[in-house]
Amino acid sequence: MARCFNPMKGGEIKMLKIYKIPSDKVQEVKKILENPDVKENNWARNGYTLRDAKILGFEENVSYLYVKGLDEFFEQNEKQITEIENIIIIEGEEFEKVKTKIDEESDSTASGIGAIFG
Repeated sequence: MARCFNPMKGGEIKMLKIYKIPSDKVQEVKKILENPDVKENNWARNGYTLRDAKILGFEENVSYLYVKGLDEFFEQNEKQITEIENIIIIEGEEFEKVKTKIDEESDSTASGIGAIFG
């Protein structure tokens, strides 16, 4: 877990959490993340990144859910994900490695779009 200061949003401090999801639980998580009821789907409104570990270059048969949000978001919504068996919030070295890979992927995508619309 990391905290990010956002001067563009009135200085609010966002948290970054990454959840490790076993491959057999990904569909269950997607049902929550992709809930078509916009009034109830705080995950879609908040935003998230869900990536297969192998696409990121890791060997493990899991996916990672990368989420930035305010403390209130996690207080109100996190249990929907963490109550699913075997899903954990990663920390330490694993957190840093996964964060770096997802950030690099995001930066690469943003650069590509910038080059197209330059």
